[in-house]
Amino acid sequence: MACFTMLLLQLLISLLLISLSHGDQCPLHLDPRRAVVRYGGSVAVTCNTSDAHKGMGWEASEGGVPMTKKQNLITWRVINLTEWDINPYCYINLNYKIGDNSQCEVKLPVTVYKTPDSVSISTVNHTEPMKEGQQYELQCDVHDVAPVQYLTVKWYKNQTLLNQTTFSDTDKTPVNKTVTLLIRPDRADDGAQYWCEAELDLGAEGPQPHPKNSSKPLSITVYFAPIIQFCRDWSPFTETSLDSYPLNVYSVEGNPRPNISWRHKSSPFNSSIPLTRFDSGLYEIIARNDLNNVSCFINIIVEYPPELNCNKSYEVKEKTLFKLPCKADGLPKPEYFLYKNGKIIQHDFYPNWNDSGLYQLTAHNQHGTSNSTFTINILHAPIIQFCRDWSPLTETSLDSYPLNLYSVEGNPRPDISWRHKSSPFNSSIPLTRFDSGLYEIIARNDLNNVSCFMNIMVECK
Repeated sequence: MACFTMLLLQLLISLLLISLSHGDQCPLHLDPRRAVVRYGGSVAVTCNTSDAHKGMGWEASEGGVPMTKKQNLITWRVINLTEWDINPYCYINLNYKIGDNSQCEVKLPVTVYKTPDSVSISTVNHTEPMKEGQQYELQCDVHDVAPVQYLTVKWYKNQTLLNQTTFSDTDKTPVNKTVTLLIRPDRADDGAQYWCEAELDLGAEGPQPHPKNSSKPLSITVYFAPIIQFCRDWSPFTETSLDSYPLNVYSVEGNPRPNISWRHKSSPFNSSIPLTRFDSGLYEIIARNDLNNVSCFINIIVEYPPELNCNKSYEVKEKTLFKLPCKADGLPKPEYFLYKNGKIIQHDFYPNWNDSGLYQLTAHNQHGTSNSTFTINILHAPIIQFCRDWSPLTETSLDSYPLNLYSVEGNPRPDISWRHKSSPFNSSIPLTRFDSGLYEIIARNDLNNVSCFMNIMVECK
């Protein structure tokens, strides 16, 4: 009797120790501990234990496993899961108690998900192009998605994330969701693409990467008032119109594309008319569209080739500074080249008496060349190179003094006069035998006079 009492006491102590070693935790292990299944997909979760038991099994509305005493690992399996709210659990009948029960269970959290049928983006109550600075509403529609508590709707402009929305709904069945975004576009947004994306973040047990469905991009057109970034002065060639004002000297932006017009001297100016040399001045370029108009002022200097308008001849005093007698009208300011006998000479110089002759003047700029030919007549005082004695016959006058006996030059051509015995002598009177003696020949023009003395011996016939 004492031995039986000792064995019973030892058995009770062992059961107590076993109970204390397990505590209140059910000795079942699920793998995985949470199931994430696409609607209509398959799922398999194992349940195992290392403890002795009287039977274990799976309870579920689909894929239940009857209780078995011979296995320590059983699998809950569904080939085509179509139940949104399913709550399977694995149970075990133990050889000992946990608390007051010898049976315990572990529930398997199951998430059944479905990606959206479609994701679309649209504008709310607006179909026309947008205007800069005004507020508009975009709408993203996500159709037939579950479970919505794991859904995030993200907004993008081009590749930049703008905003995102999550949901606290506990619906497990598919729902439709609409999310809106307020935007206030500016001119930099013209042509931008907005789009939205539905992402299901189902946790670590869910598919990786997260399932994403994106809308088609919505390209927006933004109308904005014109702006002239800059306009620069311009020097066109004659016969060029304002329509040819180069794109690299001004910058106009606007949507719709601005119309360009011009004003000059406070009046409209036809931009298609060729410019003349007289059209230089201050111009106003105006950019206008339906939203506003702006303007910018520029100086336009019309360039043209040189044009010489010279006289046929010019008179210049000897040894006085000679400057170009005529100037060319041309822009840019032309360069001048003076030629005599085909050789280029300095066009500002001090001429000698023998520099008279035919000259050619050339005026040149980047737009053309103009030529003019004229005569330069150098004015200089008389000069008598020599005068020689003379022996004329009686009845010969001084007007017959031979040219080979004296040399007189001057411009204008000098007048010749004579003096004899300190008195003027009429050069047309015939000489007599009594007129022999010393004579003075005088050469005079507007610039000066010079003289030369000679002996004249009148011979009888």
